[in-house]
Amino acid sequence: MKKYIWIGCLLMMHLACQKLDIRPLTIFGNATLSQLTDQTAKMTTEMVDLAENATQHGYCWATTPNPTVSNTKVELGALNRSAESIISFTSDITGLTPNTRYYLRAYVQVAGEIFYSEQVIFNTLETSPFISANSVNNINNTTAETQGNILRLQTGISYTQYGHCWATQTGPTINDAKTELGQPTAAGPFTSNLTGLQAAQTYFVRAYLIISTGEVIYSNELTFTTLSN
Repeated sequence: MKKYIWIGCLLMMHLACQKLDIRPLTIFGNATLSQLTDQTAKMTTEMVDLAENATQHGYCWATTPNPTVSNTKVELGALNRSAESIISFTSDITGLTPNTRYYLRAYVQVAGEIFYSEQVIFNTLETSPFISANSVNNINNTTAETQGNILRLQTGISYTQYGHCWATQTGPTINDAKTELGQPTAAGPFTSNLTGLQAAQTYFVRAYLIISTGEVIYSNELTFTTLSN
């Protein structure tokens, strides 16, 4: 008799384990912060293994660690379980204060319970100018020299590159011709030599500064015309 009771218990345990999903409801993957400004940012998060449909998901943030949905948040709505192994969602983070450190987490609500990702820490930019384009000198038919100035490097922000960019249309970007002067370590003036120019051509030039999240800060714009042959 005891033997049959023991077998019955084992069978019940087996059936219970089959019904029990012991996987975590969500596993948050890669998180990417981009398009950082003085008052906004964009956040993208990957979520792996959504075991059930979610009634709500989004982001929450605060100026103190480990924010929750009781803090400022953006709600992106319900999220259905997908056959895809990775779900990615993106949102603009707005209404931020310039030159302020923020803590941000993704969240998902499943069956009345809220799950949070690891927090991302970032500093918004300051509002005053970072970089300026000062002058263009030594203009020839195919070359010129331009001066810029890094006015300041904000504490808490990492920078990867700086220089000048130029084009024959207004609003040049780093996708146009440019100089790369390396990673800036201090504020101060700098010079770029512009080469490969066309004779008797009007150019527009701006200084630029790239921060580690990929955003590019541009200066005011200068214009000049090369000499004819």
